[in-house]
Amino acid sequence: MRIVIESRFLVNFRVRAVYSLALVRALTEAEPGEEKEFGAHFLWPLEQAESWARSWNTPKMEALVDGHRSRAHLVTDPPPMELQLDGVTYYLAHFNARGARYSPEPPPVEPSPTTG
Repeated sequence: MRIVIESRFLVNFRVRAVYSLALVRALTEAEPGEEKEFGAHFLWPLEQAESWARSWNTPKMEALVDGHRSRAHLVTDPPPMELQLDGVTYYLAHFNARGARYSPEPPPVEPSPTTG
């Protein structure tokens, strides 16, 4: 059985050897109707696999810049307060589980309390 799970729901990626012949077959053999080379994408050189595992262990989320989907970027989760793009500073305006939004407008400054 094969299922698809979004990577954001998975944690602790690591490289391990596969000793189960059944798992090797499942990873390397194509299902009926799939391309012959489908499974070959699941077996990588050790250095490449370790690099990808490190990358996948760094939480990322989509960030929209100035409200434009065409300017979307990936940022760490939690997102940084400021984002530099093309020499312009963008400020974190909002974020939730779906992503972050950045604006060129700096956040409002709260007035300092006065002592009376």
